[in-house]
Amino acid sequence: MKSLKIAFLSIISLLLVTPHFGQTAQRTLVKSFNVSKVQTVNLNLDGDVVVRKWKKGLMRVEMKISLENGNDRLLKSMVIANRFNLDSDISEGEMTVFAPALENEITIRGKEITEKISYIINVPEQVEVNVLENETLSLAEEKEK
Repeated sequence: MKSLKIAFLSIISLLLVTPHFGQTAQRTLVKSFNVSKVQTVNLNLDGDVVVRKWKKGLMRVEMKISLENGNDRLLKSMVIANRFNLDSDISEGEMTVFAPALENEITIRGKEITEKISYIINVPEQVEVNVLENETLSLAEEKEK
């Protein structure tokens, strides 16, 4: 009877722990940029990009991040350390948006951390968007209000 209890508890423990393995850590970050004095936005970002036109005067970037081989605590630490901070540079009516810290690789115990990042960018209708670097760009059919 005692061995049956131990076997039962072992199976229950295994079932409770199993769903935690193989899950990816995920976060969504949002940043807005003032593009009132800009005619063109150059995106220098790695990842999938969806551009939507909208009637607002700001550009809003929604950044979806997942770690395939990390946990929520690691991802939170990376966010706090500004790993995913977006920056911009404006010159002659053009704004370039980039993520400077993403150029550096991160390894923990000799293992490279694999990040997957995608972007949804809402941009005013009058602003042109250009793609630089290794992005996969798609323009959304629907205009967001």
